[in-house]
Amino acid sequence: MRLWGGHGQRNIEEAHICVLGGGPTATESLKNLVLPNIGKFTVVDDKKVGVADLGNNWFVSEEYLGKSRALAIKDNMLEMNPEVKGNHVERAPTDVINEPEFFSQFTLVIASNVYGEAYKKLADLLQQKSIPLLSVRSNGYLGSLRIASPEICVIESHPDDQRTDISIHPEQLENFPELKEFLFSFDLSTMDEDIPAPAIIAQKIAEWMSANDGTLPNYSNSDQFKKTAYEGKLNFENYQEVKRHCSLGYNKPRLGPMVESILKNPQGETITPESDIFWIMVRGLRDFLENEGHGFMPVTTSIPDFHTSSKVYLQMKNIYKARATRDLELIKGYVRTRMEEVGQNNDLLDDSFIVRFVKNCRNLHVDQYKSVSDEYNSPDMEEIHEAFDEWDESMLTEEGDEAPKLFKPKLINWYLSLRLLDEFHAANSRLPGTADETLEEDKAKYRTLAQEWLKSKEFERDFEMDCLDELCRFGGSEMHATAAFMGGVCSQAALKLLLKQYYPFNHTFVYDGIYCQCKTFKI
Repeated sequence: MRLWGGHGQRNIEEAHICVLGGGPTATESLKNLVLPNIGKFTVVDDKKVGVADLGNNWFVSEEYLGKSRALAIKDNMLEMNPEVKGNHVERAPTDVINEPEFFSQFTLVIASNVYGEAYKKLADLLQQKSIPLLSVRSNGYLGSLRIASPEICVIESHPDDQRTDISIHPEQLENFPELKEFLFSFDLSTMDEDIPAPAIIAQKIAEWMSANDGTLPNYSNSDQFKKTAYEGKLNFENYQEVKRHCSLGYNKPRLGPMVESILKNPQGETITPESDIFWIMVRGLRDFLENEGHGFMPVTTSIPDFHTSSKVYLQMKNIYKARATRDLELIKGYVRTRMEEVGQNNDLLDDSFIVRFVKNCRNLHVDQYKSVSDEYNSPDMEEIHEAFDEWDESMLTEEGDEAPKLFKPKLINWYLSLRLLDEFHAANSRLPGTADETLEEDKAKYRTLAQEWLKSKEFERDFEMDCLDELCRFGGSEMHATAAFMGGVCSQAALKLLLKQYYPFNHTFVYDGIYCQCKTFKI
């Protein structure tokens, strides 16, 4: 609750998650969602609990030997958290993939170790239904997670680099007369420690502009301005804050490239009855920026705790609060007017949603995810080549040039090897190395398939064919250590998608458990 608030928890508790598969990767992913109290889950798996399951899956037990693995998982999950509702379906995941309507009931789908044509068909189906898919796999010491989702629009991105905006740039103050009057009411000649830093900065900027033909300090003379603003006065705490924040007086408030791209996005300019509420709110924000905002974001009450008297700070805080309330009401009006224009029901939008949007409008985040079909049919070969060209410490030897190098391939080799498992599965209806008697034959087939694929893409880098042999050696085995790690990665991504806060990577995560290294790829 401290991380994502009551509204975020509500999103989790209203979710219905489908988990395809019942191996340890599936159960470790599900466990991390049951604990924070997802609303409902459905496990789809046709296997019976075997002796092997007892050795690598914490969520089956000996009493279920020979019984439905989906039932065992459901029962053990609900024992951990009886507040959650659980279902199980004793069918093969590949069967339900052929029934599109089966998935309409779900908020999100986790597919554990689903390969080949079934995986591609599932991804296409969920793409059409705008249901996020998390394809999580563990194969020996290797793991991967592919997020296949419609557009992700995040209001509460929780950035590390918070951008302070206290509305003291001269252009902002011209549009904020009540704050300007307050800041210029202080007499700087008194050297009063109760004079808040914004007042000192605003007045010093005005003095500078008066002495420099109305121009603001810039990169070349900012040091000179800073000397006039606080030199010799840093024994006062308010002047220490002037030093820390003085650039806010002459630099326009900075928006990140993501927010700038969102404001320029055509989806936020021309809205339709099908527009997502996120883009309607962006349109309302644009209306404000083009009119009352004069190009500046709405005033925020999130100002630093400036050193001054309690009375002065409360006066200043109330001025910001009053203007922030006014700006919020204006944006609300624009949003609701735009909803009426396109025929959307205003009653379905709670005011609290617009409040959160305006509060976080400086840190909005949107991600467009490449579909699985596009990734497989038209991969970004430039990204692949760049990944191969990256310097890596494994290129060095430990004891001079003649010492043998460790087999520590770049992670792009593992990405391609895992990616080619789908091609092998599509051709053979199984993973390579699943039987000892076909191991050598599978290695040869896998290598041939890889060579043909690389040739078809006119690939010009040295691909580590030994990675293919390693995956054959693993034979699709789910080791609990790898499965537990990938379950953590998968559930974290799932929570971000459900919360609509923070934001997950885009789009594939690869984990090498041999050397405990990982990397994300957008290919």
